[in-house]
Amino acid sequence: MKKTLFAAACALALCACSAPKDPVEQIISDYMETAVEGEGKLSVDIYGYEKIDSTTFREELQRRKNVFELKLDQNQKFYSEYNSKGQRKAAVEKMAAMIEDAAVVKRLDSLGVALGERIDDVAFYDYSFSGEVSGRGVQDRFKEKFIAITPQGEVLAMVSDRKSLHKSTGRVIPGYVEAVKSE
Repeated sequence: MKKTLFAAACALALCACSAPKDPVEQIISDYMETAVEGEGKLSVDIYGYEKIDSTTFREELQRRKNVFELKLDQNQKFYSEYNSKGQRKAAVEKMAAMIEDAAVVKRLDSLGVALGERIDDVAFYDYSFSGEVSGRGVQDRFKEKFIAITPQGEVLAMVSDRKSLHKSTGRVIPGYVEAVKSE
């Protein structure tokens, strides 16, 4: 009886030691391991994470459209100012920028239509997490970082300042990168 209990305890201990990480922790660990260059093993321990937000494709498209609409408004103001001061070359440059900004907004509208029913699906989740990284000449303990991860497990951004998290999340929208590139 004691041998059976001992064997069962050993089996449980082995299972506990080799238990897979939580999927989000695994994604964060894998991303951090590839982000740090160097030779040798890198150990990433996540002390805890918290889902702090989710963003739908509609919300992300609107955020991106707002950026280009703001640029359009600013360029219109500069155009009027340069035009009234007789600075023709600067006015022409701002007119070209206005045309491009308006075209990007139209292309973003088209991307929204192309998403169809998926437009209200979650595009990505925002998490905050803490942890420790060691190995490859690195030893760092961090209290709070932020990461944006798609439902498919792709990391869009990882930052220390939450205000910077969504600077590159537009690429989650199919066709976004091509839509905002200047002709």
